[in-house]
Amino acid sequence: MELSGNTIFQRLTEIWGPTADNFDPKRWLDPSLSKNIINLNYLVPFLNGARGCIGNKVALAEAKILLGMLIRNFIFKPIEGFQIKKRAFPIPKPDPYLGLAVSIS
Repeated sequence: MELSGNTIFQRLTEIWGPTADNFDPKRWLDPSLSKNIINLNYLVPFLNGARGCIGNKVALAEAKILLGMLIRNFIFKPIEGFQIKKRAFPIPKPDPYLGLAVSIS
């Protein structure tokens, strides 16, 4: 397992150059910067914090609305005779995974 300090990573001068602490949107236009990044999974510059994406709440609301619009057109019913054992740890979920019959209304 790899752990990352995103705040530190986003300010490494070895990757972003001497202006790593400055707000510089033009740096995203330079394709040569990606060669310095060993693991692209660490590259989450707009995730949270002071440099977080200002539109993330709007995007999340749009995704919820879209999902709601899609789901309302389906009918979800458990499969007959399917037995569920409930597990509480680490995350509550059915065991085995719940079988659902899905149809369009």
